Amino acid sequence: MHKIQCLVIVLFFYCQSAQSQYYLLDHINQRESAANYARLVQQKIKMVRLTSIDRNGETDPEFSIEQLVDARARMLQTTSKAPESPSSILTVYFDEANRPVINIDSVEGSKTTVQFYYSKISGLLDSAVSVATTSLQDYVYMEKRQYQYNAAGFPEQMFWIRNKLDTTIVLFDAENGKWPEMERWFKKDVRTESYYYYYDEDNRLTDLVKWYRNVDKLLPVNVFAYNEDGSLLMQTNFLPGSNDYTIYQYTYNANGLRNSESVFNKAKQQIGRVVYTYSQ
Repeated sequence: MHKIQCLVIVLFFYCQSAQSQYYLLDHINQRESAANYARLVQQKIKMVRLTSIDRNGETDPEFSIEQLVDARARMLQTTSKAPESPSSILTVYFDEANRPVINIDSVEGSKTTVQFYYSKISGLLDSAVSVATTSLQDYVYMEKRQYQYNAAGFPEQMFWIRNKLDTTIVLFDAENGKWPEMERWFKKDVRTESYYYYYDEDNRLTDLVKWYRNVDKLLPVNVFAYNEDGSLLMQTNFLPGSNDYTIYQYTYNANGLRNSESVFNKAKQQIGRVVYTYSQ
């Protein structure tokens, strides 16, 4: 299940780990999602298909990911099927500035809808409102993430409100007043989570590290590497709280679109490969 989710998400950019880091989720990923959508539309791509190839070079007929690109509706719709995983449909709508405004993720009778609201003055993300429901409407979960920014336009604080009652304050710290270098979560004045962001000289995220409160120790969450064009070349995802990890490696065509994605375990054994095909 985790593998198929990652493959869907990397059609945009970073594959999310089981943990949530909100500067990565709501800011870096959103920018790259917008850039990816604009690139597909510019090259008049109407369909993206992913084919799974095993270590013997054979395709998996039970694996299917297709992404419909509808420029008129400003929409990307990704349909995913895989063995031992529920089918899912992820639909993303974009505004005239190519920013994601609505994400609808449907999986076997449950649906999560996220709406993104942007400031009319600055264009920055003002808030994200997420609502999760089941087909029987017997469970509803709602959360809102409300952002505040510094004078340079970088996030300083976020109020994470769940079901209108439970609030966590997320602080983004940066010595340079720009790109957040630390993300700290507080609930009732008690720090519950801390993440550290590291960047290269081109201000690209290279490392994400988490502070584990129970052992008072910093451990890696993700490591990122880029090619000369600035595209994501490799991503390493660490299993929470351990030194076990999975590696995702990417190749691109001459137009900057992703050609393939290969997945390796810690022993550098290839455990999966996906090839992208584009139709105009």
